[in-house]
Amino acid sequence: MLLIKAKTGPSTIAGTGLFAEELIPKGALVWRFSKDVDSAEPFDIKKQNLFYSYISKQTGRCITPGDISKHINHSDTPNLITHYQEGVEEDMQTAAKDIAAGEELTADYRTFAQEGVDFKN
Repeated sequence: MLLIKAKTGPSTIAGTGLFAEELIPKGALVWRFSKDVDSAEPFDIKKQNLFYSYISKQTGRCITPGDISKHINHSDTPNLITHYQEGVEEDMQTAAKDIAAGEELTADYRTFAQEGVDFKN
């Protein structure tokens, strides 16, 4: 579930990206899994496409963001950092630095996904 104000738009990284609508201070919680918005289920290759989904390193479940956070693109030098917290099922994403309004939000998919996302960018 996205916890900040953001909007989608054309990305210079790949396809559609997600862009901050206001300053996001370093350390701010940007995304966390929420059962009310996102889905988590056992992965079945016959039923699911991993486009906009990933296999969680934490639980092995197929996670599908249910909001526009699915447009966070991969970067080897991301402005979001993956965190895990005891007692929390899935990863959380926090701002690695101050993120300016209009800046694209990026994450290193390898820090939270076993498979299902493109690491080529």
